[in-house]
Amino acid sequence: MCAFTANLIDFDKLTAKQKKDLLNNYKKKKADYQALIRDADRSLKGIEKAIQTIQKKTAKKSAKKAKR
Repeated sequence: MCAFTANLIDFDKLTAKQKKDLLNNYKKKKADYQALIRDADRSLKGIEKAIQTIQKKTAKKSAKKAKR
């Protein structure tokens, strides 16, 4: 489950340093989220591979039983 919040910011009232800090903060958050997505993608690929391996083993066992 993901939670998102929205911060309402009046950019006209921010100083140049505050705008720069805010931009850097958002860039870091973006990089963090992209890393989480990459990790989740790797995990899903590992799970898919494990499922395929199990399906192949199950199919081989079923074929052996059918020959008997």
